[in-house]
Amino acid sequence: MQSQSQAVIYAFFDHSNQGIAKPLKFWQSMIFQMISHNRELCPVVHECFIKKYDALTTNAEYVEKLFGDLAVSSGAVHIVIDGIDEVEESTRVAFLESLHRVAESRDNLYLLLSSRPERDIEIKIQGSNFHALRADKHNSVDIENYVRNEGDVWTAELQDHGADPKSCQQIRTALGAVAKRANGE
Repeated sequence: MQSQSQAVIYAFFDHSNQGIAKPLKFWQSMIFQMISHNRELCPVVHECFIKKYDALTTNAEYVEKLFGDLAVSSGAVHIVIDGIDEVEESTRVAFLESLHRVAESRDNLYLLLSSRPERDIEIKIQGSNFHALRADKHNSVDIENYVRNEGDVWTAELQDHGADPKSCQQIRTALGAVAKRANGE
């Protein structure tokens, strides 16, 4: 998408670094990425920096609104967020509320949120325009292909080291059973 000049901005959350998950820091990061994609927005942000420095550096609501205003003149903006489940629960509630406000107020924002299933996240996105897709379900074919391919590489190495074809076939059969037991998860 970026190679087609579409705005793709992102955040990757990690349990060991909670700072970016706070709405103020998150929206500041999103603004920086937005102006990196669209240099025409630099004067607007510079003016805010000069005239509203305190609000830009301390007021999450102001920075959230500024991001939304910048997004209006940026065409389609794709926001990818990974690891929401890594954020402390009390912080992610505020974060998800902030994200929801901005997403609901702009038609040109597209969100991809990645997370392990957590009840509070599911409750927060329920009834909104978010659509949940479970990547940990219905993966039987992918798991079987992965196990087969890795098994083929492994058994080829074993044959190179003297394993007989019958033993390698038994290994492939056993690996097939492992893939089936994964049950698509």
